[in-house]
Amino acid sequence: MLTEMMLALAWGQAVPAPKPLPAVYLFADAAGAGTDLLRPALGQDMWHWTTPADYPASGLDKDGKGEVRATVRIDASGAVADCRPEAGQPEALAGLICPIVRQRGKFIHALDRAGRPVSDQLSLRLIFAPREFPPAPYPGDSDGVNAELMRSTANMRITREPDWPRFAPAGFTGKADLAVSVMLYGARDGRFQTVCRVLDRPVDKALSDATCQALATAGYQTRPGESFNRATVLVRWNKGKAKLGLPERIGTPLVFDRKAAQAVPVRPEGATNKGAILLRFPAGGKRPVCQITRTTGSDDGDLAACRHAESLPYTAPVDMFGRKVDGELRLSPVFTQ
Repeated sequence: MLTEMMLALAWGQAVPAPKPLPAVYLFADAAGAGTDLLRPALGQDMWHWTTPADYPASGLDKDGKGEVRATVRIDASGAVADCRPEAGQPEALAGLICPIVRQRGKFIHALDRAGRPVSDQLSLRLIFAPREFPPAPYPGDSDGVNAELMRSTANMRITREPDWPRFAPAGFTGKADLAVSVMLYGARDGRFQTVCRVLDRPVDKALSDATCQALATAGYQTRPGESFNRATVLVRWNKGKAKLGLPERIGTPLVFDRKAAQAVPVRPEGATNKGAILLRFPAGGKRPVCQITRTTGSDDGDLAACRHAESLPYTAPVDMFGRKVDGELRLSPVFTQ
């Protein structure tokens, strides 16, 4: 390439732009045990495990892209106990991920809630792209509550409720509340297209689908001249029937002493200030639940950071329908001694 550029300059030609190197990324999609662990198994410096030389010659799509997933079991010492690509993936790609994981992977073992080393599994994804692209951003700090649940922005009315029993999921006989954002987009023929989005989590897919299908048949009154209309409503299901609830108030955010949670009073040996934690605040709970997302460099340090954060009180956020809802917050603990 250097020779080609020098010749081009000598002859007064435009210098060709260097061809971008293909990109190979390895991501950890999820740990298997969820919130049951104080610290799930974590990959260390995963961006160093792959190079452009790992880019395959076959198995990619017509645009030169491809990806492959694998489930990796990490034992209580942090070693790879097992690695298995998911079924149904291109063989040319499926054979690449586990050798990379076994030969170059470095993992930190998981910890149970008592701080004891345990085994865990991760879901890993290997992505091939014909040129470099930025990795996914690290999640920012927030109270974990959808902003649409905290304040009403309705500019339309629902004038006719759907025939709810016709849409009730088969076998559903209980009670459930579902907050939904309904949007109407103007179409060329003068009618509207209904777009429904469930705001609550976790999502019950059957109930969510039934709710949105029903709301597509409701009657709406929109403001004249507007091509985009929105309303957030609460659908209260009860034994195959449902009623619509409208916002009662402006929501109130999570109440928690963030600074106090970050300041860990004791520094165990080997602990650094490079860790990160995720705090989950159950709507009906009295204590937050902590999980390590980036280790402090010490098992005892991770345990101390979580124990301290979990010891502090909180008040769960309340949405605009008057419901206490789950919240979450990401923090970087700082050992003060």
